[in-house]
Amino acid sequence: MGCCSSTPLNPDIPVEIPAYIKRLNSNSDPAILKQVEDVMTKAFTGSNTSPPEPSIAWCFDPDGNVDDDYSKPLKAPPTKEREDVLRFIIKFGIALSGKHNSIFALFEEDEYGKATDVVVGATCIIPPNTTNLHDPGMCEFIALGLTSPPPTVMQPRMDKVLTKVMKEGHKKWAHDPHWYVYSIGMDSEKQGKGYGRKLMSFISSIADATELPVYLETHGPRNRRFYENNGYVVKEGKILEHKGSKSLDKHEGFLIMVRPPSKK
Repeated sequence: MGCCSSTPLNPDIPVEIPAYIKRLNSNSDPAILKQVEDVMTKAFTGSNTSPPEPSIAWCFDPDGNVDDDYSKPLKAPPTKEREDVLRFIIKFGIALSGKHNSIFALFEEDEYGKATDVVVGATCIIPPNTTNLHDPGMCEFIALGLTSPPPTVMQPRMDKVLTKVMKEGHKKWAHDPHWYVYSIGMDSEKQGKGYGRKLMSFISSIADATELPVYLETHGPRNRRFYENNGYVVKEGKILEHKGSKSLDKHEGFLIMVRPPSKK
């Protein structure tokens, strides 16, 4: 388990941060942090035209996706309860990564290539450490001021399945210091413009400069292709299943991916 009220880290970023990316922490401009929260919440929640974050969608409602495929959009517009759950999850990621100065927001560029003040994507990263910061204990939740549990409807799948699989995968494939993409979300209305590639390229540059791997989890062929195109390799696919629920078993299941540092 993560340490109780862990000591804040401020990892060195030995690369130049592009003008269209800003490094944020918990004390950054509240207006920008709210944009990050809104963009990531919308991306993770999904809609009937854009897919949600698959594993959380499975935990929340195993019957809620088109064709029972969690890499596809929702069957219906998201409920307020779903949006509230995903906002809480995003808020926690922002609080945890923000404590360690490791939120990176991506801003839209105008027709001249100049960064605007509009956030189009963001990632919350857990920096390299030896204290399992990716696995916060209850005291860490309390220290961050976020104590609400997930709704009863999703607790069995989240607590007994997803959390267990994530812990096992991390222990098996990322037991040495590494960068962990805790969460990443892009504005679905801005996709196809190369923004996601720019953000991932920046993350890769940090990993290469520090000579450390990057670890993440994902699901679905589209996400897999995106990450593979950015140097990630699937290490393992895990089927998520719980008695009485439909399984997350298509497309090789819940994918554990690692990007080794590029050797120049």
